Amino acid sequence: MKNLKVWQKLVLMGTVFMLPFAVVTYKMVASINELGTDFLSAGVTVDEAPYLGPVVKDERGLIQWIEVKKLLPESVRELLFRKTVAPNLTDATDRTAGGDP
Repeated sequence: MKNLKVWQKLVLMGTVFMLPFAVVTYKMVASINELGTDFLSAGVTVDEAPYLGPVVKDERGLIQWIEVKKLLPESVRELLFRKTVAPNLTDATDRTAGGDP
């Protein structure tokens, strides 16, 4: 380990720390893909909770699909995630540099 360069040590450490994360992520994605076809309608709809989706039962209990886009009403989403327009920098530069208004 003493003979390795700094970048080699960083790559080695990154690999060691990322390997368990990669394995867990792979297993999680595989299980989600496996469950994706087994989801069934819950049979009940709640007007106050349109984000609740179908359910599936596994060895630990029920898992319910949550539709993230339906968690917030459209008006709240627009308020929280509205796109901002960048100011025109050329106009500001002209004004500060003494350009014509």
